[in-house]
Amino acid sequence: MTKRTSSFTCLTITVLILSISSPANAKTIYVDAGATGVNNRPSRAGLQSGVQYPSIQAAIDAAVDGDTIILAPGAFRGEGNRDIDFLGKAITVRSTDPNDPDIVAATIIDCNGTEAEPHRGFYFNSGEDANSVLSGFTIINGHADYGGGVYCKDSSPTLMDCIFSGNSAGARGGGMYNRHSDLKLTNCTFSGNSTNYGGGGMYNYRGDPTLTDCTFSGNSANFGGGMGNYSNGSTITNCMFINNTADDGGGIWNDAGSPEITNCIFYRNSVTGCGGGLFDEDYGHAILANCIFIENFARGKGGAIHIYDSPPILTNCTISGNFAGGKGGGIFNDHSIAAVTNSILWGNEDEGGMDESAQIHISAGAPIVNYTCIQGLTGNLGGIGNIDADPCFVSPGYWDDWHPPYGISGWIDSDYHLKSQAGRWDPNTETWVPDDVTSPCIDAGDPMSPIGHEPFPNGGIINIGAYAGTAEAGKSYSGNPPCQTLYVNTGATGANDGSSWADAYEYLQDALADANALPKPVEIRVAQGVYTPDSNSAVPEGTGDREATFHLINGVRLKGGHAGLGEPDPNARDVEEYETILSGDLDVNDTDVEYIYTLWSEPTRSENCYHVVTGSGTDRTAALDSFTITGGHGTLEGHDIGAGMYNKNGSPTLIDCTFRRNVATNFGGGMYNSGGDPILTNCHFIQNYGDGMWNSGNPTLSRCTFRYNRSDRARGAGMGNSGSPILTDCIFIGNTVCNDSINDGGGGMYNHQGSAILINCIFAGNLAGGKGGAMWNWAGNTTLTNCTFVGNSAPNGSTIACYSQDYPTPATLQFANCILWDGENAIWNDNDSTITIDYSDVEAGWTGEGNIDADPCFVEFGHWEDPNDTPDFGLDDIWVDGDYHLKSQGGRYDPNTQSWVYDDVTSPCIDAADPMSPIGYEPFPNGGIVNMGAYGGTAEAGKSYFGQPPCETIVAGDINGDCEVNFLDFRLMALHWMEER
Repeated sequence: MTKRTSSFTCLTITVLILSISSPANAKTIYVDAGATGVNNRPSRAGLQSGVQYPSIQAAIDAAVDGDTIILAPGAFRGEGNRDIDFLGKAITVRSTDPNDPDIVAATIIDCNGTEAEPHRGFYFNSGEDANSVLSGFTIINGHADYGGGVYCKDSSPTLMDCIFSGNSAGARGGGMYNRHSDLKLTNCTFSGNSTNYGGGGMYNYRGDPTLTDCTFSGNSANFGGGMGNYSNGSTITNCMFINNTADDGGGIWNDAGSPEITNCIFYRNSVTGCGGGLFDEDYGHAILANCIFIENFARGKGGAIHIYDSPPILTNCTISGNFAGGKGGGIFNDHSIAAVTNSILWGNEDEGGMDESAQIHISAGAPIVNYTCIQGLTGNLGGIGNIDADPCFVSPGYWDDWHPPYGISGWIDSDYHLKSQAGRWDPNTETWVPDDVTSPCIDAGDPMSPIGHEPFPNGGIINIGAYAGTAEAGKSYSGNPPCQTLYVNTGATGANDGSSWADAYEYLQDALADANALPKPVEIRVAQGVYTPDSNSAVPEGTGDREATFHLINGVRLKGGHAGLGEPDPNARDVEEYETILSGDLDVNDTDVEYIYTLWSEPTRSENCYHVVTGSGTDRTAALDSFTITGGHGTLEGHDIGAGMYNKNGSPTLIDCTFRRNVATNFGGGMYNSGGDPILTNCHFIQNYGDGMWNSGNPTLSRCTFRYNRSDRARGAGMGNSGSPILTDCIFIGNTVCNDSINDGGGGMYNHQGSAILINCIFAGNLAGGKGGAMWNWAGNTTLTNCTFVGNSAPNGSTIACYSQDYPTPATLQFANCILWDGENAIWNDNDSTITIDYSDVEAGWTGEGNIDADPCFVEFGHWEDPNDTPDFGLDDIWVDGDYHLKSQGGRYDPNTQSWVYDDVTSPCIDAADPMSPIGYEPFPNGGIVNMGAYGGTAEAGKSYFGQPPCETIVAGDINGDCEVNFLDFRLMALHWMEER
């Protein structure tokens, strides 16, 4: 087993630069363990000549902000070299070379502390900040009630490359104790520390420390052998917890805190009680991503993880080979709602064997488990996307012959990468190797989860397990050889065979032609620049054929946004900095227009191609990633749909694409989907004419935006549907249908039939001249959950219009947890459609369960501006975006500063939605009830406010976060008792 590592080069350079570029009066002070007084002689350890001090504290006393104190290798003991106080000074205290492990091991702070005569290494209790730096030491033999090695209170220093070994505490924090502190630790090791109570290696009381690349090994405590957390928000990344022991919580014990634990390994930790790797209790809200729990041991319950009265979130974790003498070899869930997604629970064992209950045992509560590989799956857990199939680890660990009564001896080591015939990362050789089987966990995760850094081929769906979404994820296999990479760079002058950037194809069509003949999968990397579909090496000047198009191919992934030739790193990718444009401007003469409605008649565009991109007949292995598609001009009958992209019976994958200023005089200026199930993630449809997208298929869209699209034809400027799309976290802003006929409408969206589902979407500033400023529903079933409608406008139904001309086809609409704030004319129902609105804020009111009519207290309303003061509304008017986060005195997320700010009012929409809806990722305090509006259930939801500042201490049993345990908490528990989802 190897630790995941990362480079510290940048951090080291930063420290050196700070040392070099300190203020003009800053100085370097030397401390030599063998010196006897202040002197100016060269150090026996080879330090530079200069002022030297006999003790560390003497040097700190003499230092001023900006100074650097360097300690020679040696053992520092006695008065002045222990119980060292930084005194609030912004100074750096370091060894001669913190990057040399031998120097760090040889530069020792020996505290020689005992219970009778306690001493520790360092104090930080005078408001030190990140400019107070401790780097490159080994701190040993400290003892104190709190923080045997280091004590930190109300301070936030920086500690790097330090070792804490053999320290102890009578109460908490054998190696370190942090109280109300936001310190940063990088590449520090805590080994062999102990405490009689909590946090053998480290104990964090409130505060938000950040740990990166740290190791906790062989520490011991009553609870939290490696680390103890109480009511704090630690950020723990790339850390290892190995061979730590405790009564409960061998690796980490978390009480009422919200640590974010990412890319961490919990290995061979053991407890006599519960939670070999992690113990999360009393409304702890641990968030774990890409973590591995292996070979942990609990004599009681929860070999890997024990959860009590808490809602932790586990995403892309691998939990395998853990053992519990009681129940739940993997996870023990007691009165908790754990959320487990894209994870593997396999090979865990408890007293009953290795069935489903050994992987995750439910004592009480209702965990939410989706897209997870679970050994012995019975279906009792519910959820979607779960599987029971051997995950095909490279070398799963196993117990040798017998289970020890305590401890971890007898375990054979392991590698939990997933096997793949297309390629699996081997950390030993640091190469990709093919296997003879492919794990069923590859491409089996939540289709809505971002695939992150998974290498190509990746199938467009994230893997299950700890390496999913990372550069070490197992590659997708479709029965074909490993992926071949081709390169395209406009203006390239090499061999033009696509074998490298130097010999890249100059024309994208040449690459597509060759890729079509190659074994799949193929990745085509395209450099920044402009590419037209009628040009190739045979006709570099272009054919002028308006039917020319870039046709996507199954098994071929087109990846734009590369830097290409002439840049320091041609493989560097940035979709904005290295914009890669697929253009329909065949004559390269397009004249820009001021108003979108004149695009279709602009004469310089009359020779543009009809469809820039075509995805017809493809499956999801045909991928378009990081391109701008523009200049499509579908104005000829028979070619008047899908100008940006035409997709008939195709299901391609689109990621980070922008469709801008394409024209179709019928449907789908930006994109037309007829049949098929395309998947779009983080795509943008901007200023297209003839609607942004038209669907008669069933696309899935996540984090997509539709802005300032226009249709003068009839319906759906942003999106038109006669299929069943699913939209999550999508935004419709400033889209316009300008015809004022009663038969025209749906500024944001038009639903003709099918079953559209919208979750966490925003419709703002959309306009229709006839009806349905935000949405027009002819027929079908539309379900909207946690959506916000504001600033939309139409003569009939500023938010929603239900109208089917002379056809008796009423629609069914269901709103839940929404905000409809478009005035008294918000809803127009002219065809007896069924409209159900519950737990929503509706301006002017609406009959339904839990509805309110109250100012939602948005941060800022958007508004229309008419810069040219023209009389016709909508022709040249501009919608100025607002901010539709909900104000809160308890805390409101500000996307501009990416921080939480406090308002002087609290929105009535906070904690006002359906009590039976899951609160999702809402931050604490959240009242235990989801918010209304588009940010409800998300990490950006406004926090609850109970008439007083947010609680500093999270009280056990306080479900709603009002700082009290009372009937309101019991009510929430009763509402969700034994609930299954």
